[in-house]
Amino acid sequence: MTEPQCQSEKMKSMTCVRQMMLPLAAVTIGFISSLIVAEIVLRFLPYNEGLIVPAINDSQPLYHFVPNREFRYSQDWDMKNGRIRRTNNEGFLSDINYVSPPTKPVLAVIGDSFVEAVQVDWKESVHGRLHEKLTPNIDVYAFGAAYASFAQYLAWARYAHHAFTPDMLVVNVVANDYDLPRVGMGGDEFSAGFRGMAYFAEDATGSLILKRSDRPTDPWWRGLLRRSALVAYLYRNLQVTALPEKLGMLWSVLTEPDGPSHYVANTDARVERERVARAQRHVDRFLDLLPHESGLPPERILIVLDGLRTELYDAAKLATIQDSFPAVMHRYMAAAGIARGFEVRDLTPLFIERHEKTDERFEFPFNGHWNANGHDVMATAVLSSRTLARTFPEVKSALVRRQTGAPSP
Repeated sequence: MTEPQCQSEKMKSMTCVRQMMLPLAAVTIGFISSLIVAEIVLRFLPYNEGLIVPAINDSQPLYHFVPNREFRYSQDWDMKNGRIRRTNNEGFLSDINYVSPPTKPVLAVIGDSFVEAVQVDWKESVHGRLHEKLTPNIDVYAFGAAYASFAQYLAWARYAHHAFTPDMLVVNVVANDYDLPRVGMGGDEFSAGFRGMAYFAEDATGSLILKRSDRPTDPWWRGLLRRSALVAYLYRNLQVTALPEKLGMLWSVLTEPDGPSHYVANTDARVERERVARAQRHVDRFLDLLPHESGLPPERILIVLDGLRTELYDAAKLATIQDSFPAVMHRYMAAAGIARGFEVRDLTPLFIERHEKTDERFEFPFNGHWNANGHDVMATAVLSSRTLARTFPEVKSALVRRQTGAPSP
């Protein structure tokens, strides 16, 4: 091949490469441009930024969120229920800062995502409503996070006792609290597998003891990704990382010979002997440790049981689930709590009474958490409790006078 022929072949080869690269470059530029546009547009929309949990270790042993942070919340692809929330100085969702040592009596409220209450504004949450009713005489401090359970409730009760010496404690119990303690990451037992939360472990004698799992500092790249609105939208609103799990659940529904599992109050309804025995053991240990960890006698502690929603809206349906796991465990918790001197209030009859009068529902149609109505019923249960009347008799009398219009003495 002569030199001119070689040059001609090289030119043809380079031309082919350019012809292949140009469409690829156009697609790449178009894709990157689309990502940039999506990132910019989302920053003007209520995408779910999420809550951030810092490292949990010996120097900072309490599970909480990054303090003093304002963030956007919404749910699903269409970003419904969008709102702005904030964490306070202690890293919990509240519009008030917690003062230590306190300057007035404190009522503490502990629970999981129902007390975290990211789905509603603070003034509509149970602790926001209680604060509005009890201020300026009493401060209401809430300690809650999604997936927390009995062991973590004890850890928060201990912290509240040492930091704020509350005069009264309210613990909200939901159905999946009985089912959360399970073997999690690394072979250790975590509350729902969330690092940084407290959990129950067996000591050498077989007794359940309270332990803390550590949570490492996030790697640098996670902090970088967290700054992206697009990543947050994909991860929290679209939940793309949960797609394999959702497909697996769909497959199990289609292939399970006995049909899909029945759920009551967002919890598997099946009653299995080992499962019930394990849950009862955790309930007993929780109730036995609660007075010690909180520094309060049972007479100053109110335990509230969430209603069996959504079956409670239909008397016939409610009757059919009385032997379900949540119903069985609610009855066990009530009996065990009362036997130890706690006041236990079940919200099911309160929800039913309110629903029959107003036809209200107490959860979001797209989310099983309480809506503003549900939080209002919970707050009413606390305000009308014997525990509050015993702990704050003068405040209780003032509330009654306000409701009835009676004059002050």
